[in-house]
Amino acid sequence: MTMRSPNEGYELRALEGDAPAIQEHGRVLGELAETMVMTADRLIELGDSSLYRSQATDKLSTTAAEVEEDLRAASVRYDLTGDAVVTYGVALAQAQDCINPNVETIRTAEEEYQAARRALDDAEDERDGLRRVMPWEDEPTEAQTAAAALAVATASGELAGKEQTRNALWATYETAFGDWSEAYDAAVDGIEHAMDTAGNDDGFWEALDNFLDALGWVILVLSIVALIIGAPFTGLLAGILLGLSALVALGRLVQYAAGQATLADVALSLIALLPFGIGRVLSKGAPTLSAVMGGARGQIVSSIRSALPAMRFSTPFRNISTAWQWFRAPAAARAALPHPGVFTNPLTAMRLGGAQTAQVQTFVQTMRTSPYASTLAQLADDTARAMPTPWLQSANTNLWVGEFGYGVATTTGALSSFFGAEQVTVDDGPIR
Repeated sequence: MTMRSPNEGYELRALEGDAPAIQEHGRVLGELAETMVMTADRLIELGDSSLYRSQATDKLSTTAAEVEEDLRAASVRYDLTGDAVVTYGVALAQAQDCINPNVETIRTAEEEYQAARRALDDAEDERDGLRRVMPWEDEPTEAQTAAAALAVATASGELAGKEQTRNALWATYETAFGDWSEAYDAAVDGIEHAMDTAGNDDGFWEALDNFLDALGWVILVLSIVALIIGAPFTGLLAGILLGLSALVALGRLVQYAAGQATLADVALSLIALLPFGIGRVLSKGAPTLSAVMGGARGQIVSSIRSALPAMRFSTPFRNISTAWQWFRAPAAARAALPHPGVFTNPLTAMRLGGAQTAQVQTFVQTMRTSPYASTLAQLADDTARAMPTPWLQSANTNLWVGEFGYGVATTTGALSSFFGAEQVTVDDGPIR
């Protein structure tokens, strides 16, 4: 149960984070900034020195000044970021020392305070009940009245003590939590200030690239989910995946038009559309779960009702039974042929082209093992014949495996690394 402070509404919880590691990270950033400054100074010497110029390559001499400028901007960003991180690490350590050891103490104090309030309410209800004497009830004795008053006084004193303890603990918690929250906001502002001061933030294109990478992971995860979860969520997931995949492809096209991506990046982004483009073509003609379920249950309903005796005036009680069986025939059909379940075997779904087709296969087996198997035999056989052929199953498997392979490779950067796209160079711009 979530517990919040009475004044500020802060959630009662231990503060997470490795404060010493955060401070160390900030110090490392500061040391890295110093190293960048030293390297920048050395590059300037390299670019200005005729001795180095005669020994170094022409390319290095002409790009030394450009690289030096980027290094100095980066050093400013790292230095200011390091200061903000160290300051936050110190504040986090102080807040953790105050909050974390006392979380359970505060929780216990709050629970005891609430229990004391309930005890006082009960005592007051008991006292007030004695004062309300109904005509058929006896007047309370002086002993009962005195005992009720004493119980109220005792509960009131107990509540006052619990409330004082609880309020003191919460006040300390709110102060420490508020200081930590302010330190966190200050750290965020400090890092943003560092980027603004350095002026080396990649801005829109970096944000777009990060956004598309994040969408790549979402598509990858949802693709797996789409192979596990079938109807009634099949259409919803397919629509979401198609929309997200199209958005990624559009984003890569925008990057390509601005020179921020290669044609290979665009081509790879289109791979995610294949299971919902070619895959839909391959699955065309496969029976849908709703159609198969509706047809099978309809046959059972017809079979049950056709077997019922005709209603006659001479057999009123049998007429009631017949009417009851006629009306409950749909329920009997549903009981005999339950929904195959939302979750499916992802390997089966991959082979058959989707989770819904895997559900259909499961439902066919249900028809063949139901009490109405003989009635449904023809429908079960027709449905089984309409399922993807071995050739289509092989194509579906290759399509999904290829999509997952490309998705994992491109999302993790493995494919780019394989083609050498992430090698660091200084030929076309600043070091990244």
